[in-house]
Amino acid sequence: MRILRPKLEIPLASSALRVVKAMALLERGQTVETSALDLGYGGASAFIRMFKRLTDATPDEFRKGALIPVMVMNSR
Repeated sequence: MRILRPKLEIPLASSALRVVKAMALLERGQTVETSALDLGYGGASAFIRMFKRLTDATPDEFRKGALIPVMVMNSR
């Protein structure tokens, strides 16, 4: 019998690392758009979706100090 492992682990870990890097950039006052490009996204929309999926807040909400950084580790 073969056991299938979810292939979500690596992309989730990679996304989580990007969020941590994004938080540092945003705390320094960098814009959401510039942070997205610096982290390898083609634009802000995909970056915002990923950030919100993992933190339950948008990068702009985080940048404005509206939340305490908490990673939501689920596979939505």
